[in-house]
Amino acid sequence: MVVCQCVTPSIFNEPPYNQFPQRRNSDFLQSALPPRPPFTLLQPPAPEQRQDPITKVALVDGRTNVKLINDTNTKITYQVIGDTPPRILSGKSNVNLRGLNTPITLTFQREDGGFLMVTPITTSQTGNLEVKLQATTDISQDRSAMRIQDNGSVFLN
Repeated sequence: MVVCQCVTPSIFNEPPYNQFPQRRNSDFLQSALPPRPPFTLLQPPAPEQRQDPITKVALVDGRTNVKLINDTNTKITYQVIGDTPPRILSGKSNVNLRGLNTPITLTFQREDGGFLMVTPITTSQTGNLEVKLQATTDISQDRSAMRIQDNGSVFLN
C-alpha cells in the first residue's frame, strides 16, 4: 500500500472549498520542514555608505555644470541617466553639460571597449565640475559611471 504525502494548496482550506473533510499531513510537513524565516526586503547601501566621495562640487540651486574632457583617441558614449539619450564624444574633444539637476548619474563607455579612467576635478567656479576621461590599461582604475548627490558629493563606480 502506498500512502500519498501530498500538499494541498492553502486555498482549499478556505471557504467555499473546505466544505468536505480532507486528509491533512500538516503534522508531518511541520515536523519535516524547518521554520521559514520572516521575509525581509534587502536594499543595497547607498554610495555614500560604501565609500567616501572622490570630491565635492558646490551646487547652485541644486544644479551643476559638468565639462567632459575626452583625452582618449577614441569615441566615448556618455549618458546622463534620465536626462539625455546616449551621446557620442569624439576623441580629443570636450562637451559642456549645463544646468543638470542633482542627483545625477553619468555613464561612460569607450567605443573600442577599452578601460577608462575617470577623474573629476573641481574648478574655482561655483557649480562647475570638470571630468577627465583617459585611457588606462589598469582594470582597477576602470570606471563606467559617476554619481553626483544632492549635497554635491561625487562618487565613481
